[in-house]
Amino acid sequence: VLFRSLVVFILNFFHLTIFQWMSIISFILSTFLTGIKIKGMRPQLEVELNASYFAADMIYTKVIISNYSTEPAMLVNLELSSANLNRRWSATPFKKLIAKGGSVDDNRIYSEAVPLNIPPKSAISCYLAFEVGKINFNKLLNHQTKMIFTLNRTQIHKIVDIKNTNFPIEKLVKELN
Repeated sequence: VLFRSLVVFILNFFHLTIFQWMSIISFILSTFLTGIKIKGMRPQLEVELNASYFAADMIYTKVIISNYSTEPAMLVNLELSSANLNRRWSATPFKKLIAKGGSVDDNRIYSEAVPLNIPPKSAISCYLAFEVGKINFNKLLNHQTKMIFTLNRTQIHKIVDIKNTNFPIEKLVKELN
């Protein structure tokens, strides 16, 4: 009885009208496209750490943040975290002068203020400043450091390598001149 009803179903399935076939194909395509749209809306951030500089009680990092999502990403908070030191440092919520070169006022580098807005399907390159206080930077360099991005409703954790991207701040000043 089960086999017979399956055969009848298959025979009836292939005798559909053109409009019924179009309805089935439309349903399958709309379901597929909805899935792609939902996947594209999720936050998809990538970070690349190009350089880091230690000066006084600050860490400055040059990062490229890419937003692969189809929606803009509002970066509400960004933190550096060292698990072995059990410490977290938030990016400064204001622009901070990092370096200036020469006598021209345009020859200055400032850090970005957090929060940051990253447009969809684009990337931004910026400097970020973290006030770390009086710590031994060699301890920080010997441990893996995590960047924690806090978006509107999501936290994304990325491991960054501060040790291999560390340069003296004087190198940045020389590049300005």
